[in-house]
Amino acid sequence: MAKGFLKGISIKRIACAVPNNKKTSEDWYNKFGIESVKKFVKMTGVSSVYHSYKQQTAALHQFL
Repeated sequence: MAKGFLKGISIKRIACAVPNNKKTSEDWYNKFGIESVKKFVKMTGVSSVYHSYKQQTAALHQFL
């Protein structure tokens, strides 16, 4: 892993947003079957995900 140091540079703010289009593991039961979905959740620990909408993008905003 590369490491480097830059003088005079700092992180001032961090902002994030999560889309409100949440999919839970139950939303996938019809497509993949209950047992397969439960196995996936047990193996990965992922029980829900957020999907962006088709026209939704990420953009850098200037904060004051």
